[in-house]
Amino acid sequence: MPWSWVIFLTVILAFNYLSLGAQLIGTANFLGVLLCGEQATQQGKGHPLLGIAVSLICQVAVATTMAALIIAWARSITNGGQIIYWIIGGVSAVYPIWQAFRLSNYERVYEPESYIAKGPTSLVLLVSLPLTIIATILFIIYPAFCRSVLYFLLPTTFLLMIIAVICFLSHYHREKQPRAL
Repeated sequence: MPWSWVIFLTVILAFNYLSLGAQLIGTANFLGVLLCGEQATQQGKGHPLLGIAVSLICQVAVATTMAALIIAWARSITNGGQIIYWIIGGVSAVYPIWQAFRLSNYERVYEPESYIAKGPTSLVLLVSLPLTIIATILFIIYPAFCRSVLYFLLPTTFLLMIIAVICFLSHYHREKQPRAL
């Protein structure tokens, strides 16, 4: 196995062991949670359909961006080589969204209070997972498609993550302020 693949596997294993991909997908999911979460519904400001749509767009954007980056990296070190390398690249590209799906199931069973607010947006992972698998297969089969989509997805995902972090910090700051009687 060439050194480039050793580095690739080391980075991918560390990335997935630390659940960084699932955490990025969860961060992108926060916008949808704010729109249709339990607190928004109790205050009469809930928009469940909009929250679900936003979650779907954000989850698919982040997951396909990670998949495109991983497939582009695998393509650059493979040079059209053996099929086992493409299988490794494809599995490692889809694993973060699958891991996010498994973590949401864990949260549903073992942390039901926390899951109630995120329930509708976590169910969107059932749609995001097949869409990411389809996108990954297309990235492997059509290299030009991967390159053209990647140039659009990188700035879009970066912008989504900035918005999600700003919303998260704003929500956290609002929750920590003392309430007037």
